Amino acid sequence: MKKNILYLFVIGILVGCSERTVTEESWEVSPTFTVKSEEHERELRGYKGEVAFLDTMEFTIGQGGKTRWFFWGEELKEVNEENFKLIGIHKKTGKEITLINSKGWEVVNQNDTETGLKGVLGAQLSQHTVFSLPTAGLWRLNAFIGDKLYGSIVVEVKE
Repeated sequence: MKKNILYLFVIGILVGCSERTVTEESWEVSPTFTVKSEEHERELRGYKGEVAFLDTMEFTIGQGGKTRWFFWGEELKEVNEENFKLIGIHKKTGKEITLINSKGWEVVNQNDTETGLKGVLGAQLSQHTVFSLPTAGLWRLNAFIGDKLYGSIVVEVKE
């Protein structure tokens, strides 16, 4: 009897050790931060040093908005050969849509890189975009350059 209990105990420990804890990514709306320069004070949504966008658009169902995305990474180049892809995933439905898929990177005026917002932020790349989201609720915006996910930003779309 003691032997059987010991076997069950050992098996329980082994099964418990082999289980993987799966954590779901957070669906909290991503934070904002403010950047100040001599000419501007701008609010961005996302994560400085990774990926963020100018927090200038109100997310309302089906209404397109224009914003500018910023990317950090030593491997990034001013003129990039890779696509910028933005994938939106709706929390409630799981619906996934491609919002942006473009190789048309903006080329910044070389004389303005130190005083412009990109230079103030120290970002390696930036890109203007126009897109809309079709359903109210929380959306995760996954920003890719080529096949690499540079970051995810969660936004809320209102009716």
